[in-house]
Amino acid sequence: MGDLDSAKLVFNGIEVKDVVSYNCLISAYSKSAELRVLERMRTEKCPPNEMTLVTVLSICAKLGDLEMGLKVKRLIDDGGLCKNMIVSTAILEMYVKCEALDDARLEFDQMARRDVVAWSAMIAEYAQNGRTNDALELFERMKNKGFKPNDITLVSVLSACAQLGLIEAGERIGKYVESRGLSPTVHVGWALLDMYAKCGNIGKACQLFDYMNYTDIVVWNTMIGGLAYSGFPNDAINLFMKMKDASVKPNDITFVWVLTACTHAGLIELG
Repeated sequence: MGDLDSAKLVFNGIEVKDVVSYNCLISAYSKSAELRVLERMRTEKCPPNEMTLVTVLSICAKLGDLEMGLKVKRLIDDGGLCKNMIVSTAILEMYVKCEALDDARLEFDQMARRDVVAWSAMIAEYAQNGRTNDALELFERMKNKGFKPNDITLVSVLSACAQLGLIEAGERIGKYVESRGLSPTVHVGWALLDMYAKCGNIGKACQLFDYMNYTDIVVWNTMIGGLAYSGFPNDAINLFMKMKDASVKPNDITFVWVLTACTHAGLIELG
């Protein structure tokens, strides 16, 4: 007997079922049957609570099942079920994971209250889908509303700037991080470094790299690649030597950039 069968057996054996027992049953599902459980709860006059709705919406998001997510959304709207900020954020994230960007934005705009999770989810999805201007516009609104961007927000907008070479926008975000006295985590530091390197500000990239002093291979690769790509092959090779001295183990990407640097520097034998 599988875990789901066991859960159903235990559930059916409960004489007086409450919202907690229904939530436990829904959590055992990973497919669309959870909607039938929701409908059964309504029939048995056991209204779903916040946890019920968030769990069901999370399953829809995980499966990328927009059709089922929309049915749950209609059930919430038509049944007058609990729809606070947490539930609205779960609806937003369901749309995001199902790649329904316009529906996600509509839900976002209709939210009476938003937290940093909702802002970050919307901004990240815009950035990942090439809608850089929308991501940057929403990022500015987020700051103006007094919300402090988290790592996901910052990495999303910086990566979008790096991909399109938007140096001015990227530098504004970099200055924002510095002005707030935010000490870059590995992820934000890497995104800043990648943005500076790809946008051609190799001096700022080197300055940031020296400040970061991280041992993460991704950070080293980004700096080596930035130097090689920007026409500083000898510096890239020297940094590779320093990386070995720092006991950071190179990977395939490291060697690709080092070979690129050797080719550009005419150091075929070294490569």
